[in-house]
Amino acid sequence: MIETIFSVDSDMSWPDRLARLAQGQRRQPFDPRAIDFIAGISSRILRSSLARRQPELATLAHWFRRANLRTLAEKIGGGDGAVRVRVRVRARGLVFVIAPANVEVLFIYGWLLSLLAGNATIVRVSQKPNASRHAFLEVVHDLATDQAFLPVLADSWLITYPHDDAITGRISSRCDARLVWGGDATVSQIRSIALKPLAVEAVFADRFSFAVFSAATVCTEDETRLREIARRFVNDTLWFGQQACSSPRAVVWVGDTAGADVARRRFWPLYKAAAAAFENEPAALMSRVADLFMLAGVGAIDRLADGLSAFPGRADGRNTLGPVREIHSGCGMLVEYVVPSIQEVAPLTDAKDQTLVVYGLSDQAIEALLNSLPGRAVDRIVLPGEATNFSIVWDGADLLDTFTRKVNVTRNRSAAAY
Repeated sequence: MIETIFSVDSDMSWPDRLARLAQGQRRQPFDPRAIDFIAGISSRILRSSLARRQPELATLAHWFRRANLRTLAEKIGGGDGAVRVRVRVRARGLVFVIAPANVEVLFIYGWLLSLLAGNATIVRVSQKPNASRHAFLEVVHDLATDQAFLPVLADSWLITYPHDDAITGRISSRCDARLVWGGDATVSQIRSIALKPLAVEAVFADRFSFAVFSAATVCTEDETRLREIARRFVNDTLWFGQQACSSPRAVVWVGDTAGADVARRRFWPLYKAAAAAFENEPAALMSRVADLFMLAGVGAIDRLADGLSAFPGRADGRNTLGPVREIHSGCGMLVEYVVPSIQEVAPLTDAKDQTLVVYGLSDQAIEALLNSLPGRAVDRIVLPGEATNFSIVWDGADLLDTFTRKVNVTRNRSAAAY
């Protein structure tokens, strides 16, 4: 049974609502009313106490500020008039977004970007209650009382329902694009559900992320600067309970063993002090302990840096990251490795690796690392504090390309040109 989370429609059956959304006329991308609505959400959040209570919503609101919306609009504006064939960008049609339960705010990014692109949008969110979602929807309901926004919001339907292939299939059969966030099993299951022949799909399955730190830089860094780096890395790792695909779960120290030991003694006390702002929840502790036992059982770790219940926890890794990728579920634990040079990082990477957080590496070293990565390993290389930042390019795919289509229009030519 479908439960509506948000809609401006009057009561109607869900098949009728689906049909209306699938058949409606599309708005132009970056319609001024859509920009006003989303900029309104941004300013409401940033001006309220919500920004302090829910920092992930503050980050979202900053990303969707009006200035950034203008930049996005310019990005898809098309040709400059000097070319003979001009590309016009149009809405894709009806978009179906299936959001993850572990990082709830991703449904907001998916919905608002699709709305900006001019699409009708159906978003399925998790059935689990979520404080950030509830707070965000209060802002949306408040803005929805403004009649000027109703033509934009009429194209949106936010829902939740138990896992049900029949419902997912019914919606998928009418959509022009499907965006899926979830674990490998969820993605595989939904991918088996057919789309229309001309529909497109973007999926974001299980990924793994880790950090690469220069031991020499940490050893010589100014104390104030290093404290700030540690604070930013805490946000990278502990926001969302280390459940985000971009949250680092391991740290690779580049340098000799002695230098790495000094760097670790400098860095981790600063990190732990900043981490005191995060709660060590009992469920996370149990998951962390279970992961540690499993990793020890398969020979993936040597020893713990602190006690079994330490938060955040750390363990020394052995050989490869393979078992860590498969077992480590986050919840406030980091597995550490030491390699003698940047050239030794690439062999540790895998196609599942999404984000590398790097610190103390020169531009040349980062470029050399990028050029040596195997296959499709690594989609993002960022600085501390940027791991969970959103971008329209996600896992190597441009979301605006998924949400829009391009029409080539041949410009008029003079008779002399024929």
